[in-house]
Amino acid sequence: MEKKLSHGLQAGVSYTFSHATDEQSGLGLFYNGNNPTNLRGGYGSSDFDRTHVLNFTYSYTLPKLVDESTLAGKLLDSWS
Repeated sequence: MEKKLSHGLQAGVSYTFSHATDEQSGLGLFYNGNNPTNLRGGYGSSDFDRTHVLNFTYSYTLPKLVDESTLAGKLLDSWS
């Protein structure tokens, strides 16, 4: 969701749902669980799993201070 510029203010929000799984997070290479006859015994959520990610963004553009055609206007105006 995003709100475009309104009086110099712009804001946005995003949400991501995901789920990462594997067989060996944080336990070393070639790990396959506690029971070698059950290869899926170590299967589960990954160490890097970020199921819910919520991001907020915002920006405010400062008002124009000097005429844009001058050098000072090109350097000072339109900062966010």
